[in-house]
Amino acid sequence: MAGAIVDFVVGKLKEQAFQEVIFQWRIKAEVEKISGRLANMKGYVEDSGKGKQDSKVAESWVTQLRDTTLQLEDLVEELMLDSKLLELNTPPCNFCEVKSLFANVQSLVERVKLQFCFHQQLKAMDEKLLALEADKSKYGIKLKTSDGRNELLTGSGSGYMEGIEAVGIDKQVEDIVELIQNKRRERMLVITVWGAGGCGKTTLAKQVYERVKNDGSIDCFSWVDVNHSSDIAFVLRATINGLYKSVGTEMPSQLEKADANSLQHHICDYLKGKRYVVFFDDVWDEKLLSKINIPLHPASAIIITSRDNGIASGSFLGAMPHCVEVKPLEFDTACNFFCKFAFAAEGNWPNETVKELGEALVKRCTGLPVAILAMARLMSTKGDDPSKWRDALESLDYYSAEFEEGGSLKSLNRALLLSYNELQPHLKSCFLYCAMFPKTKRLLVKELIRMCIAEGFINEDSGRPLEGIARDYLLQLNNRSLIRIVSNESIYVRMDDEIEMHDLFRDVAGEVIRREMFAEIKLKHNTKLEWKQRRSLIILKGKGKVVNLENGNMKKLRTLIIEGGRIIVNSLPQMLQNMKLLRVLVLEWLPGCVEELPNEVGDLIHLRYLSLSRNRYLRHLPDSLERLHNLQTLDLRFTNLKFLPKCVSQLMQLRHLFGSYGIQVADIVFQFSQLQTLSGILINTIQARELVNIPQLTKLNIIFNEGEECWRAICDSVKKMTNLHSLFIQSGELQEFINFSPPLSLGKLQLFGFGKLVNFISTPNYLRVIFIHMCDVDEDFFYSLEKLPSLLDLYIKNYSGDQLLCSEGSFPKLKKLAINCPELTKWEIGKGAMACLELLSMLDCKCLEMLPEGLREVEHLKKLHLVGLSQQLVQRISVEGSDRWKIEHILRVIIQHNNYGEKPTLLK
Repeated sequence: MAGAIVDFVVGKLKEQAFQEVIFQWRIKAEVEKISGRLANMKGYVEDSGKGKQDSKVAESWVTQLRDTTLQLEDLVEELMLDSKLLELNTPPCNFCEVKSLFANVQSLVERVKLQFCFHQQLKAMDEKLLALEADKSKYGIKLKTSDGRNELLTGSGSGYMEGIEAVGIDKQVEDIVELIQNKRRERMLVITVWGAGGCGKTTLAKQVYERVKNDGSIDCFSWVDVNHSSDIAFVLRATINGLYKSVGTEMPSQLEKADANSLQHHICDYLKGKRYVVFFDDVWDEKLLSKINIPLHPASAIIITSRDNGIASGSFLGAMPHCVEVKPLEFDTACNFFCKFAFAAEGNWPNETVKELGEALVKRCTGLPVAILAMARLMSTKGDDPSKWRDALESLDYYSAEFEEGGSLKSLNRALLLSYNELQPHLKSCFLYCAMFPKTKRLLVKELIRMCIAEGFINEDSGRPLEGIARDYLLQLNNRSLIRIVSNESIYVRMDDEIEMHDLFRDVAGEVIRREMFAEIKLKHNTKLEWKQRRSLIILKGKGKVVNLENGNMKKLRTLIIEGGRIIVNSLPQMLQNMKLLRVLVLEWLPGCVEELPNEVGDLIHLRYLSLSRNRYLRHLPDSLERLHNLQTLDLRFTNLKFLPKCVSQLMQLRHLFGSYGIQVADIVFQFSQLQTLSGILINTIQARELVNIPQLTKLNIIFNEGEECWRAICDSVKKMTNLHSLFIQSGELQEFINFSPPLSLGKLQLFGFGKLVNFISTPNYLRVIFIHMCDVDEDFFYSLEKLPSLLDLYIKNYSGDQLLCSEGSFPKLKKLAINCPELTKWEIGKGAMACLELLSMLDCKCLEMLPEGLREVEHLKKLHLVGLSQQLVQRISVEGSDRWKIEHILRVIIQHNNYGEKPTLLK
């Protein structure tokens, strides 16, 4: 990690803003000298081969280098802060005013003092580095430098789960599925899948889960990631949410804030008489399961994964316990598995020398599939050069000895640590940042990318957008199996991608985070905060959770993330004054704590990322925001803000602006040259014309109330946005959706509150997602949609026609269709229509008399969700009904008679 820190600080010394400051202050030569000295020392320590004493000396040397480099970073940022604040607080010089002259003379004196102090401190830093350089030669310490490659690994990139199904667990999967499907049992099953960390427990359970999802005889199911959580309310809420989603509905909103007792009653009522399967993954606390009261059903089952085979003992009285042990792989199987991913083309060892070294690497993975897969992905970049394989084996033994000596990582597999240490410095920082968030925290790819850019982890590359470079970084981590990028989809619309991480990698990263003082993570209330690290993450769930920020030196803090708690502090201004080097500040879900942001926020001139999302009491932002010249992301979603201050228009580095729903931005001129996201904003006609001045915009989410003139201005601006990928438009008054010509780049379109929709002027060939709510969609407009060649997801609320005709070969790529059709009486599906459809939801179809015969030809359909059917149609598709043959091929058919408040019925 020392190499990552050195690279990061050297990059900071070369930033244009800092270069301008040191040029003005005439200290450029001194800074370039110390920057060059640091650049020569970057890297990580290799074992000199002289015994463990030398390894200890090397580790101590690296620690000193890291600490000195961090001190230099503090020095640089404090100079930047002080110089900028001095500039901001110095009034323009007016020779006719004594007060102005005095202020400028005083500013000059302060400037000279700052320059002298910085020069002295820089000199002290240089002396420390000289001493470290001498020690490096004295102890024979060698530093391995990066070759500068920024390779993007090839492969499917689906993460550590892929491929493991072929490694000896298929028989266990079949056995468990067979147990679950046995309806003749007298007692409910509780199956504990147990084994060492990384042996494939979760993978096995996930495969059973996928089989259960496609079993039409099971009424509902749920998957819950438990991990280290002992919060019974969280576990129950996650269980209920999964049960509702399994039948295509949403959990009632009142349960979001319900206590454990209310949740317990609800789950018992919901599951009464149903056949269900619930999965609890990675359970650590044996007391947690005993708190869950689930109604016993003979044909139902609970699946638990744990490292303890007795974790569920006595928790579900009256249930029949069953244990399944997932054992490490046999050596021959492990070698075959390794070769499959290390040598994808050949699938076998390229030569005898590599085979000998490779088998030694596999042995050190102790039969754990996740470790073998990580090692294979790593070695797939080394080719068949024996020297590189020998280096990897020696490094593996070094890192193993280094960490086992500390004891905390002794039980973890060595391959995981080597996979981390082989990363380039910028990837290490991104990986640790991912691992900083707990498993129970939903971590979106887009959100993480914005934070990593704010932290300065993303290196500029030939003018490419930083967001694209950051996504490449995450893909590299994904392809190395260190993280897993997964698509999160609802039955209606495709959601943002999320990041998952295997528990073993999270544990390894947690140890590195602690050792390198990368971050301080607190998930419980009333715990002491040390403030030694540069980042603090505080996530508090439940009522009465409190964090005290009054004490402690927060001067070095770069990141503060607080979610779901109540801050105890005499004054928010005082807190902000104590952490002026902040780059990332997140204050979310703070009930009643933050009603307005104080002026002192304007002193956080290094701030790049500010999120006040979900603070529903927040009503005011200060004009001092204009001082945040480096701010890149401002997130104000789900707040009570009605107006955005005019000073926001001065934030020229702003890349992402998320407003509260319908927030007004009166008198703001849109001239943000860097802005990529503009969301939740109520605009007027003048501002609609100015949207064309934001050339980099990729996501636009706006509301307008000024009628046809404003709409024409929006259409004129939008069609010129060549980078726009996502567009949401809500109309308050317009009666017709006309004259709209979407840009070629547009992939997602959401329309809300229009009257009649009229066909697009030009064909949007790249549209993948269309979401239409509270608009009048007739047969003509629907017909224009079915010809779109790239459309994947379509949601329509308020289809006004009485006939729905899907022409022959229409919707060639559509995978999900949800449509609300209260007047529909006739539905036809032509030959070859919707050939790729997987999910179909028909809502409020009370007038529909029969399902179309063409539905039987939609071969890939997995789930059919029907809401508000007539009793006649229900009878026709029942087991003995005349239309039953039309849905026999569909795995799951769910009927909901009236609305979303009513419990659904599983037909098959």
